Amino acid sequence: DDAYRHQQLVYGELKRMSGAPRAWRVVGAQDPLVRHFRIEKPVVAPIVRGWKYDDAAHFRLKDRVLQTVEATLVVYTAPDGSIAGVAPSASISSSRFPFYAPHGPGFAADLASFGAIVVGKRVDVGELPADWERLGVVVTRDDIPRAVGYIDRSVSGSPKAATEIALSHVASWHGQDAPVSVVTTGTLATLPVAVGAFKVNFGPL
Repeated sequence: DDAYRHQQLVYGELKRMSGAPRAWRVVGAQDPLVRHFRIEKPVVAPIVRGWKYDDAAHFRLKDRVLQTVEATLVVYTAPDGSIAGVAPSASISSSRFPFYAPHGPGFAADLASFGAIVVGKRVDVGELPADWERLGVVVTRDDIPRAVGYIDRSVSGSPKAATEIALSHVASWHGQDAPVSVVTTGTLATLPVAVGAFKVNFGPL
């Protein structure tokens, strides 16, 4: 559909200008979300511009059609494709297309290039607890819990699964040696943007 074609045009222009993108978003890394979006397989899309903000940053949400907050784990990859580190983060998802139902590959692809992500401090893999994928996640608004879950029970898929999907996708488009520096995937269901202070707690991360 139009949203998916738009995404591919952006992707193609970015590839022409600067080679393979290094940051990627995976939507639907496990079956429940694939079924929710009515897509046949996970959608992988480049994070094309202005995606990263430091902790406590301020940015505009004007004219965003869909505005949701989501606990997100940023995964940093090593040259061999292994996980080199992670950073607890919060993403603001948005869609540019108000006339699409919230499903289908076009909608998922559009969500993949979300509006912004506030990235916390990176923790290298050697400093992660052995059970880091089973850590609990809590999203609060004004210190009241609004979403609770675990990294490995993510509605979007585990970080390791998302990383493998992204690496496979990039290799098919750009070759086995294409660099991938960052992979992101959500960890809990999204929450509507509302007035207040949102905080994401990944425990020891």
